[in-house]
This record gives sequence, structure tokens and C-alpha cells, in this order.
Amino acid sequence: MDYVAELTAFTDWLEINPLEPTTQTLWFHLMAIANKNGCPEWFTVANPLLQAKVGVTENTLIKHRNYLVQKGRIEYKSQGKQKAGKYKIIYFTSINEVKPVVNIK
Repeated sequence: MDYVAELTAFTDWLEINPLEPTTQTLWFHLMAIANKNGCPEWFTVANPLLQAKVGVTENTLIKHRNYLVQKGRIEYKSQGKQKAGKYKIIYFTSINEVKPVVNIK
């Protein structure tokens, strides 16, 4: 994953898919966390950490997380009470990458 390309693609995507500033902030923090951890397919983050980073209550965090899920920018799996949820970023570059076709005759 090319971090800068993803950030650029997200800001371009926002031009025709506007999101509330809090939702945007949540996405940027999730991207930073994923990048810091080597861009795994799935990663865990506790709600209190995201609440502190975004500056919101748990209910507000859940609302904006749901917006990102509905818009197809992330996937989320609850791990139950008192456990950190699992996140998957839906990367733009993986959607738009062109794979070469090799014809063998």
C-alpha cells in the first residue's frame, strides 16, 4: 500500500463523496494506525484509543465508524465487550490497480 497515494485518493474521493469532518478524521487516524503497523489486512484498535485521537464519545465514534462502513471505506468486526475491534481499510489503490495481462501462445 502506498500511504501517500491512499491519502491523495481519499481526498480526491471526498470531492464527490463528502463526509463529515469527524468521519474524515477517523479515517485518517485508522490509516495512520494501519501504516504504523505495517499495513496488515486486519488490525485491532480499542475504542478508547480512537475516541482520544478523534476527540469524541463512544457513541459518536460508533456513528462515524458506521458511516465509513456504509461508504465502503472500511470493514469492521466487533470482538465483543471489553475487546478491541478489528478494522480493515478498503484501499483505493487496490481498486484501481491495473494488472498486466500475459498472453502465452
